[in-house]
Amino acid sequence: MSALRSARGIITLTALIWASIASAATITVSLDLQGGYGNSTLKACGITHHYTLYRRGEPIKVDGAVSPAPTASIRVKLKLKQCLNGSFRTIWTGHARVATNGTYSGTFPARRPGSYFARAYYEGPTKVKSDKRYFRAT
Repeated sequence: MSALRSARGIITLTALIWASIASAATITVSLDLQGGYGNSTLKACGITHHYTLYRRGEPIKVDGAVSPAPTASIRVKLKLKQCLNGSFRTIWTGHARVATNGTYSGTFPARRPGSYFARAYYEGPTKVKSDKRYFRAT
């Protein structure tokens, strides 16, 4: 009976160690768009969503973070997709360097009027995407 308790204890301890390793290894990427002049619920490419409004031609400022903060110098990919002919298609890709505290910032263009979404991608040992941020250039 004592050996059975020891085995259960070892199994429980092993499960706790694996759970802590898995939670420590979870990477998240955030993306926030700054400076819009308004908000609206709109439908584009068959998707109704909350959109932040920007003026065409003005650069859109982005802020975000990778958590936990990376120990080495990394970049995140920023991708912009526009609703064209009924589907969202990539029209611009750029990169932002992540600071030692895990934050990044940058700008991207809204050259044409239309409905868009932006997303950030961390492409380290595991690939992680931020949530989509929908916006409209008018």
